[in-house]
Amino acid sequence: MPNLPVNIHTDRLGLPEAVTILRHALTNPVSRVRYRTSTPFGLRLTQALRLLRPRLAIERHSWDQSTPHPAGSTVYHHLQRVSLAVANTIAANLERTGSFVDRLPIAIADNRKRSFLRTQIVGDTYWPLLQGLLAVSTAGDTAHLVLTPVGALANELNAATRTELPNVRFIGVPQLRDGFAVRTIWFLATQAQRLLARIRAGRPPRATQDLARIGIAHNWGLLGQEGDTAAPRDVWWYQASGLAPERCTVVFGRSKLSFAAADASAHWLQSHGFDTATLPESPHPDLSARRIDGIPSLIRTLRDAASYPTALRLATRTPAGTWQACMYLRTLTHVRTWQTILARQNIKVWFDASDSSMDLAALACDSVGAIKLGLFWASEVLPTSRTSAAHAVRFVPGPAAYRAYQRGPGGADLVVEVGSTYQSASETETSRAAGASVRNSLAPDDRSYVIVALDRSSSESSLIPPSQLHDFYQQLVSHAERNSTVRLVIKPKNPLSNTAGVDAQLLKRMGELEATAHATVLDDRRSVLDAAFAGDIVVAFGVSSAGFLTAAAGVPTVFADPSLGLDGPDGDLLRSVGWERGRTQFPNTTDALQSIDRHRTRDADAATPQPLGDLSAFLNQIDPYQDGNSAARVGAFLRRFVDELGAGQPVDQALEAATQAFSAVNRPARVHKLDSE
Repeated sequence: MPNLPVNIHTDRLGLPEAVTILRHALTNPVSRVRYRTSTPFGLRLTQALRLLRPRLAIERHSWDQSTPHPAGSTVYHHLQRVSLAVANTIAANLERTGSFVDRLPIAIADNRKRSFLRTQIVGDTYWPLLQGLLAVSTAGDTAHLVLTPVGALANELNAATRTELPNVRFIGVPQLRDGFAVRTIWFLATQAQRLLARIRAGRPPRATQDLARIGIAHNWGLLGQEGDTAAPRDVWWYQASGLAPERCTVVFGRSKLSFAAADASAHWLQSHGFDTATLPESPHPDLSARRIDGIPSLIRTLRDAASYPTALRLATRTPAGTWQACMYLRTLTHVRTWQTILARQNIKVWFDASDSSMDLAALACDSVGAIKLGLFWASEVLPTSRTSAAHAVRFVPGPAAYRAYQRGPGGADLVVEVGSTYQSASETETSRAAGASVRNSLAPDDRSYVIVALDRSSSESSLIPPSQLHDFYQQLVSHAERNSTVRLVIKPKNPLSNTAGVDAQLLKRMGELEATAHATVLDDRRSVLDAAFAGDIVVAFGVSSAGFLTAAAGVPTVFADPSLGLDGPDGDLLRSVGWERGRTQFPNTTDALQSIDRHRTRDADAATPQPLGDLSAFLNQIDPYQDGNSAARVGAFLRRFVDELGAGQPVDQALEAATQAFSAVNRPARVHKLDSE
């Protein structure tokens, strides 16, 4: 590293980090230590460095991914590109000697092995890479040491980032909790617990050999209000298949939903004939549902315990050895659990709404002759490097989402375009009526102009920080306060009282606007189209799924994107769906509102350019169907697949038959066989 002043960056400043900092401060001209969280002892020990370096700056730092990047756009968008490129480089090195995924005693498709390895590397290097990118984006001639808890990957990180981050060096920090010794104890204790449990329980029940079952992970709960019209979103596409509800098991595990919301979903499902079950580790009450036994058989557990020498060989003979050994033990344990669950329930199709970075169920499906289905739940068109998509079949809205998928870690056998998965045609008409009602509640007159505001998730760890979400609402509320003809409809993603960046003062001002019928704040559970159909124009915050949905519904939509995605490495994907600076995209909310004002007040006789917020020419890229029937297409694919299984066809032939049937009805161009492209 050049002889430059050195900044040290760490996410957590605890005892191991403090000791590492002290050690490196003795041989490097350290001028600054930056951390996000700390322990009292770690902070005090680091502050003791001032005895040696009185001018040493020790400061708390928030990782703000909206920091400008020297190459344009913001750090967030470059992080997606860099993290995946780094993962590809490291994975290729590990694969030369056989990675931990290759050593698993479980049959897994090669493309899913490849995808899984890369997403695990991304997950464990993402935050250190973020700190490295922030460091070089905010300092001049300075060298940087980034402390990473994934110590065994530090050397690999340094080799993979030599060109991208030339003045950054990653330093591994010893970690007790996730170290190889602790992971060994956990693995052996888990196998011992499984052996004892199986001995006490006796021989496990054999898998039922009736019709193939469909398993769905409970995720979304009920939509809208209570009652039969509020079907759980988890099964909306299954209902369209026409398959009997008793063939579908909805599995309750850990959930972001409250116990009351999960109870409501379970009771609705049970009353409509669906089977329900809970995973052993589920913290939820029983829900009158059986618990699934996920403990492998006695023989299989003994074989897994006997595979520990493989972990030792990984730890001592391969690159990033201790990291690979830990991953081997963790992955084997969890995949074996999923393998057992799927086999005993005779589940041949597994669906999980989330795209977890530990996509263990997808790996287990390969080993039991099942497939994992995945839906692209966002209408976004930008790749996210931490998202795993190791499904056998990945359903996406349209060509734009497929192009984004191609830039990610991959893993699927098929990617199928089915249209927007958010709302059906009937729900759209219901939202149209609801929108009219919302608009009337604002007491509009001939001069009224209704602006609909759609926010998005915001946190310290997301692409847009809470400070910018605060500015989004600040500008909108101020605009409505200054203009007596403006009406404001706010549809938040989460309750505003729980939204980072929305303070008491903003809530008070929104309440005052509501009291005079100049604004309304809708329940966060309402459809975004309920809000959009009330407005003259939508202002969506950031690269917003909600904004793409309203644009696809024909409502003029502009995007206020302080993350500057249009200027980032994937800006071509945004341009392909109609993002154009000054017409559909703006770098901040102020510019978007000023453009809306000019659009409102322009001379009616003046030549009219392409309408503000009009993405109609690009809707085929977002949703090539535009009929609200995505559930029917997903359901038809599923129905043909399980019918073929019922006729005795093996999984690969059943999948091919379902693919051909879908192509015949919806055009071959809507199906992408990744092994042939």
